This record gives sequence, C-alpha cells and structure tokens, in this order.
Amino acid sequence: MAIILAGSEGETKREILSALQLPTDIGNDEIHNAMGRFISSCFESTPGVTVSVGNRVFVRQETNVIAQYQELLSKNYGAGFESVDFRGATEAVRKHINGWISNETKGKIQNLFTPGSLDPATCVLIANALYFKGAWQYEFNKLLTREAEFHLLNGERKKIKMMFEEKFFEYATLSDLNAVAVKMPFRESRWKMLIVLPNEHDGLNTLLPKLQSGQLKNVLDGQFDRMKVDLFLPRFKLNENRGIDVVKLLGKLGINSVFSFSTANLQRICEREPLFVSAVNHKAILEVDEEGATAAATTYAIMTNCYRPPSPPPIIVRVDHPFFLSLIYDDKIPVFLGHVTDPEVN
Repeated sequence: MAIILAGSEGETKREILSALQLPTDIGNDEIHNAMGRFISSCFESTPGVTVSVGNRVFVRQETNVIAQYQELLSKNYGAGFESVDFRGATEAVRKHINGWISNETKGKIQNLFTPGSLDPATCVLIANALYFKGAWQYEFNKLLTREAEFHLLNGERKKIKMMFEEKFFEYATLSDLNAVAVKMPFRESRWKMLIVLPNEHDGLNTLLPKLQSGQLKNVLDGQFDRMKVDLFLPRFKLNENRGIDVVKLLGKLGINSVFSFSTANLQRICEREPLFVSAVNHKAILEVDEEGATAAATTYAIMTNCYRPPSPPPIIVRVDHPFFLSLIYDDKIPVFLGHVTDPEVN
C-alpha cells in the first residue's frame, strides 16, 4: 500500500494514511524516506537469517508514468519499472511476471497468475515479493520428533509429526484471550516467531477476532517472562493456494476510494490517464520444521521484531490444536501473520 500511497492525492491519500496510522501533516518525501530506511534495516540478511523484499512495477507500453514517482519508488523501495505489452502479449507477460515472483521468492511461489487471469486492459501492475528463511536459535532435535495427534476444529483428530524442545523461551499467560504465548528466537535475535495457543481445542475461532481488533498489539507490548518450557510443536506448512483478495480487508480499514474509477485519485502516478485499483491479491507460504522457518509472500495490485536454587518444573506447551502465529521483528513489528488449523507437511 505504501507504493500506491506514493502515487495518491486527496481523499485516496487520506484514507491510506489513516489505515496505515500515519500522520497527515507530513510530506511525501518524509514518509517514504522513513519507510525506506525501515525496510533497509528490517529486510537485511544476517548470519542465520536470509530475508529479501522485491518490488516491481509493470507498466503498459502506452502508459506514461510520472518520472518523480519512478524516482521516489526506486530510491526508497528499490522498485524497478518495466514496460510490457499487456494488450498484445497478455499470456507472455503473465508468464514473465510469474517468473519474476518465483525468482524473488526462491521458487516458493509459482504461477500466481493462472492462464487467463491477467486482464489485457491492465495499465499498471505493482508486484511485491517477500522471502524469509531463518534458522532457530535452538534447533529441534529430529530424533525427538514423534507421531502425535492434532485436534481439528471439527472435532476430528489426525496424525502429525510433532517436534519437541526443552529450552528457556519467552512465555506469557494471556488471561484476556484465554490463551498462552511463546516467542521462539531465530539465530538473528531481532527475529522471532510468536505462537499464541488457545487454552481450548476449539478456541481459535474466538481468539482470531480479538487479535484482529487490536489485541495483537497488546500481546506484543505485554510482558513475557523467560521460563523453561517443554515445547511440543508440529511441523507445518501454510500455503494459501488461491491467494487472498485483499480489497475487502482494506475496505474494513477505510480504504475505499482507490477502488472506484470515479473516486480514485492516483494523479501522482500518471497525469494523462485516470487510474484506479481493480484488484489487490496476496499469497503467502510458511514452512516450519526442526531447523527453522521459511516464509514467502507476494502481493500485487492491479490498476484498472553463584548459587542458584533448584529450577521449577518446565511449563508444558503442547501445540496440538489450532493456533495463531506471527513472524515478528524487533519484538514489536508483525511481518507475517497466519493461523494453523490443519498442519500440512507435504
């Protein structure tokens, strides 16, 4: 949305700023310079963590994008611009864009655009791709992985591979959410995975609306104690095959005008052609095993973190039913959000 924000004015800009909780009284350069610095700091590969983010704007050959917009995106977001023939070579362009996304996500996301899904009338397509691969600070011993039961929301049970580790983790009891939380550190200590486990087997349906209403910030801001934990965690793979249509979600955040031809104001992108956003789609993959986590995500928008007394017994956290997770940076910033209802390791 920051890339769309950079090209917006008027009510469209105000709505996006409000949804992103950014002040309305500062200039474009200040906003995007700050975002650019954050991205450079956050998405920097270090020993134990490989992370990258790519942005690319595919523009119809006949569309003239304002030079200042291109310069702002290139400087702050590393975005490249590419002229393509949406109208005359739609299928070739589709394959080309899919290839770029596959390359940026190290092959984790392929064929985001299926045959026939790209509109020949497209003027501008903005693609964003994220790749993350992190090694646990405390790797799970593969010899301790056992077959175990996982309780599904429908009351059924299935056999899954359950990992085990006994270590000191950051742990919190979340009484307001009827849940517990554990932070699992990666080798790069600024990155962690947050697991929020409902106390009840079917508690995820109650938990998620609370987290979506702002409680996640309270969890991240709350107190976690370093405690010895016996952690049982399933191997799992999250893969939203169809992708997520983000338009409705953005509407709930108050972003509406940008999706209408009559109300969108994207004059900082192109002065001669009135543009509006016709689709925003997001697809993500997350894989977790004994060694660590691998995540990939892509979003496109189309416009048309001495003596010691005996230790108490460890706390047992058995993640054997649906749960919420977040990949967090610097303890405060959720970069990846998801929930597991049925671990998938194939």
